[in-house]
Amino acid sequence: MKTGPHYFVGAYAASSSTGNWDPVQESAYFAALRELQQLRGLEHPFHGSLHRDDSDWFLNNIRPDWEFLLTCIPGTMERLKADPHFGLASADREGRVAALAFVKQAQVAVEQLNDFLGRQAVVSVLLHSAPSRGSPGVSSSRSRLAESLSQIREWDWNGADISIEHCDAFNPIWAPAKGFLSLEDEISALRQTEQCRTACGVLINWGRSVLEKRDVTAPLEHLALAKNSGVLNGLMFSGVCASDPVYGSWSDSHAPFASQYPNSLMTRTAVSAALAIAGSPSVLGFKIQALPQTLSLQERLNLLKASLEFLNQCERTSR
Repeated sequence: MKTGPHYFVGAYAASSSTGNWDPVQESAYFAALRELQQLRGLEHPFHGSLHRDDSDWFLNNIRPDWEFLLTCIPGTMERLKADPHFGLASADREGRVAALAFVKQAQVAVEQLNDFLGRQAVVSVLLHSAPSRGSPGVSSSRSRLAESLSQIREWDWNGADISIEHCDAFNPIWAPAKGFLSLEDEISALRQTEQCRTACGVLINWGRSVLEKRDVTAPLEHLALAKNSGVLNGLMFSGVCASDPVYGSWSDSHAPFASQYPNSLMTRTAVSAALAIAGSPSVLGFKIQALPQTLSLQERLNLLKASLEFLNQCERTSR
């Protein structure tokens, strides 16, 4: 097990300012985040610019030694609402060109953040194999994803690598949360472009793998496949509930660990099993949503602190 701060946290999901920007509240939140000693850095949401509301504010509130994952899923989902053909794996040319332009904006944000901190601060950029195959008239393929990656991987990413964050693949039995490509297709697209300039791997999101099969063993299968294929970049824990009045039924709602929220399927046994397979990936962390929205700042911080300690305990016992 690594020593020292080494967990990435998708802290934006636990913020009271999600969808309702309040710089005063968010400044207090970030001041408290800067005090969390086990934090390696943040999984930071990318909507199209470095910060959706105020990039200068963001740069002035981060800790100088933090590292970052830049996740493109928020902006991807926003664009899919406007254009269901949008995506790097889209069979629709205009949808794929728009997705490439969006990722180009992410490249600019990486350079901006690194330049401000005077070092390589962005570890990985998380991309996704949109669009959703569950949308009428929409199609996608691994060949189109490979075509996109062949361009993206030749860009200068300022030292960051690329991670395809696997989301639940389309399943005709039930409505998908994302409905993107299968992990096998994503790995195949990586293989087709492995001679390109920028390193690229797969990041497994525990909850999104569970959603794909509605089975807590699915993340173990995905981790084993990615690791055995030599492309496992990271593991992020995000919870799921089979049925819950707050976090929903089989919803990509980032439920906490079961130690903090008993209805969550993300139990100590499940987390430890995933860690045992993952080994020591370059990226490890969690993203949980703090609900209900009426939770105080201290309650949100307590949830993050308890989650950090829980993951640390699971990691110690899984080795």
